[in-house]
Amino acid sequence: PQIRNAFAKVLTERIDADFFVRRVQRAVALRARLPIDSDGVRLVHGEADGLPGLVVDRYGDTLVVQVGFVGAERWKDAIADALLATTGTQRLYERSDLGVRKLEGLAEQQGWLRGDGDTQLTIREHGWTLQVDIAQGHKTGTYLDQRDNRLHFAQAVRHFGCTEVLNCYSYSGGFTLAALAGGAQRVTSVDSSAPA
Repeated sequence: PQIRNAFAKVLTERIDADFFVRRVQRAVALRARLPIDSDGVRLVHGEADGLPGLVVDRYGDTLVVQVGFVGAERWKDAIADALLATTGTQRLYERSDLGVRKLEGLAEQQGWLRGDGDTQLTIREHGWTLQVDIAQGHKTGTYLDQRDNRLHFAQAVRHFGCTEVLNCYSYSGGFTLAALAGGAQRVTSVDSSAPA
């Protein structure tokens, strides 16, 4: 009965601006309870937060949004307003340059939705500082899902006394910085992407 009632509620919930306010507030509140040692955080993770096709990452005082679904595109302004109101930020950059948008009949979009400024940002992670390019970087700028792995890697480098490290597929060098933070004396980083 509980599952049936929850399912019925989902089917009858009105989709309007208040719907997106509630879902955004719930997603942001969940992340606020997590012990994340960084000001780079995924605030909204699509279906996991009941917002299919929507990804929102926070890099300090800047939000970056990816909209990959026509339903979220339809409500993009309401979503932007809800995000800024909930987080207290003023800057929101769109990185909806996903090929999947074509399947939804949508053109790729990229640029400032709210506010403006530099797209080269610096974030803090585990006491380190990382550079993020929200306009040119992969996904919304960087791989936030690798945050814990970078910390574990720094600890492994320290534990095993690694003095030289090879970082293949290094992208912007997050694991390179982790190796150096772990005590490596030399790190060789390799990537096929010239900008990375």
